[in-house]
Amino acid sequence: MDDEPAAVAATERTEVTVPDHAVDGTHTIIVSLRNNDHSALVPPSRTTVEVTVSGGAPRPAVSWTADNVTALQAGDTITLQIEVENFTLDAGRAGDENQSGVGHYHVYWDDASGEDFIAMGAEPSLRLQVPEDATDGSHKITVSLRNNDHSSLVPSAESEDWVLVYRLD
Repeated sequence: MDDEPAAVAATERTEVTVPDHAVDGTHTIIVSLRNNDHSALVPPSRTTVEVTVSGGAPRPAVSWTADNVTALQAGDTITLQIEVENFTLDAGRAGDENQSGVGHYHVYWDDASGEDFIAMGAEPSLRLQVPEDATDGSHKITVSLRNNDHSSLVPSAESEDWVLVYRLD
């Protein structure tokens, strides 16, 4: 469903379970006939079915604020206040098997992503040091909710805003 592959055995009747993280709205189920080695038939044989999910899982959301975001210097420390909705922050489970709706957050500087985060946490307040090599000007801070295994949520839940750094040299 929605680009999440699922192997299903060939039977007369097959049930498809909507994933527990599916949000309200229209989704596409793609049915594709395959050879026993899972390769596509030539020519391809497939069909799609549109389904509407209602009463699905509420989508996780995150937001952050900080008191001082306009007069920072490289090396300064700011405190981010992080709020989440429909998600449980649990630092003790970081690195464990994923559990729907539970995890932590990563904090990214500018356009960093993946494992290139500058901080991670699961508390509503995080002290963040402005990187020592930060240049003058605007810089983006992104807080991204993550699964226990550090992968991003699907769909992603992120909040970004800008801070202003100036150097005294």
